[in-house]
Amino acid sequence: MQRPHSRLRAAQRHQPGSRRPLGAVAGLARAEETPAVSGVTERFAEVNGVRLHYRIAGTGSPVVLLHGYTQTGHMWHPILPSLAERHTVIVPDLRGAGGSAKPDAGYDKKTLAADIQALTASLGFDRVRIVGHDIGLMVAYAYAAQFPRATERVVLMDAFLPGIGNWKDVWLL
Repeated sequence: MQRPHSRLRAAQRHQPGSRRPLGAVAGLARAEETPAVSGVTERFAEVNGVRLHYRIAGTGSPVVLLHGYTQTGHMWHPILPSLAERHTVIVPDLRGAGGSAKPDAGYDKKTLAADIQALTASLGFDRVRIVGHDIGLMVAYAYAAQFPRATERVVLMDAFLPGIGNWKDVWLL
């Protein structure tokens, strides 16, 4: 069984070029360090006063994929080509991660959700399907709660279970 510090060291080995600690604000792989995927365009958008890095591919109904803690949108690259066959797939690096800006504030789920809504609106989409993994699921949940008319469907992966632990503190931030 690996000890916690061993897992951290293993994760750091998978963050090429990063000497900073892992976390939502620090040390994640920069956009230019992630390998390219055919048919995927990398772009930046200014939303809510923050520069967000995102990847976009395909045409069709929009699907937004939100990454987990200590990850970037790069985590979705294995499934991007398949989804892009039928959808416009939008894969942002959340504020503080990857190629996105790392401001001093605005890391609560409601602000992150507002960033995503502003991004999708800037791309001309009124309603999206949104998929959240890990911390991204909390952002997707906040998105659906704040912008129900802009949410066609929501998928939450690797979620906390209500009633177990301090889930109210986690979900109600």
